[in-house]
Amino acid sequence: SHGIVARKVVNRMMVLRALVPSVGFVFLSMTSASFATKSTKSQLLTPTLGRGPKGAAAAKDATLPQAKLHLVPAPACVCGVPFSEVGRFFPDAVVCGVNSGVTARKSIIPGASYVLQAQDVLVLLAPNAAAAKRCVVPRPTSAATVAPEESKGLYLAESLVKSDGQLRLGPAADGPKVVLVLGCPGAGDIAEILDTIDVHVSSGSSVHILSRTPVAEREEWILQHLKMTGRSNFDRISVQQYEGESTNKWDMTKLPLASASCALILAERLRDDESTLAVDSRNLTSAIFLKQKLDEL
Repeated sequence: SHGIVARKVVNRMMVLRALVPSVGFVFLSMTSASFATKSTKSQLLTPTLGRGPKGAAAAKDATLPQAKLHLVPAPACVCGVPFSEVGRFFPDAVVCGVNSGVTARKSIIPGASYVLQAQDVLVLLAPNAAAAKRCVVPRPTSAATVAPEESKGLYLAESLVKSDGQLRLGPAADGPKVVLVLGCPGAGDIAEILDTIDVHVSSGSSVHILSRTPVAEREEWILQHLKMTGRSNFDRISVQQYEGESTNKWDMTKLPLASASCALILAERLRDDESTLAVDSRNLTSAIFLKQKLDEL
């Protein structure tokens, strides 16, 4: 991972792919992408197919709408609306950011209090231009006024951030989770991964780490990270440490496999000069063993 410039972003994407699969699939659709200009009026970021299926399977996939990033000038009805509320105006698209012609920023994602202006251009993820441009003024709602029969699948803007600080990205993030982590890549990466998990899971969740790195060393990494950020504990997760090999079936039984919500298999070098191929092979073996143990339950 040291060769990846955007390592923190990649770590977050990987964790979300496991914790909230729906969000992970969006990332999967966008990661292999290339810019394409269909006309002088629109620019799209179109995911490439890569080594996709062939024959009938490829023909079937070709009929499915593919996610694209669309640049849409801010409609009049969202001008004056805080950025945190704009997503509710686009029922068929996901608002990813805004390109402001007034304020120079390094990121397309402004603060939640930023108010949309007429010069702004929205960056939206949608299957086609019509879906990206469909802007509907939402009726005023709150958690208290939504009828039970209407609340299924509905996530209001104010409910995304829970009272305890959890960022709840859909029903998959509800309730305490048991997260398995096989392998420990190093002090910096494991601390960032635990922080990301802590943000997106409910209170009472637990993370169980199996690694050949001594438990005392891993606990010291985490303790130092928490001290540097002014904390003594994580907000919503507890961390349980286990010492062993992720490629050993008996060591794997130390983990709470029966109650696990998801698992992350991380690259862990046995020595500094170990090849990437050797690490990947070991991770594949860990995945096979994990699947076998789960099938035995």
